[in-house]
Amino acid sequence: MKARSRTPLKPWRRRAADALGPSSSFLNIKPERQCVEIGATFLHPSARERYANAESKLLMLRHAFRSGARRVELVTDLRNTRSQAAIAKLGAVREGVMRRDRITWTGHVRDSVLFAITDLDWVHVQANLRSRLAALGWTEPTSL
Repeated sequence: MKARSRTPLKPWRRRAADALGPSSSFLNIKPERQCVEIGATFLHPSARERYANAESKLLMLRHAFRSGARRVELVTDLRNTRSQAAIAKLGAVREGVMRRDRITWTGHVRDSVLFAITDLDWVHVQANLRSRLAALGWTEPTSL
């Protein structure tokens, strides 16, 4: 794992709808802890019920664990119940609430919910994501 503060997965544009695809980033890369955060995830509302989030998280989690991560963290605003549900659906474990953790762009001092997936969880989480994606008609590229 290389030390960097943020590595974005750039959004793509669907030509037919001219809508942005998902965007997620690797944040807080900490090689000394073998830990990385996946966050800054933004989905167009039309992509929420499809496989965009599950696919991007599968690929990002796979990259993180193949790169030596022992732990991947996902952090969200306590008020964002939709995000919390999506993170839990990935198979991440809710570890707690960090009170008064961050200041948002609006100046609100937010509480954050910390979720994590460890290398010990990864086999089960990966199988769950593949199963969810297969049920939606997604086929895994052979190059992965």
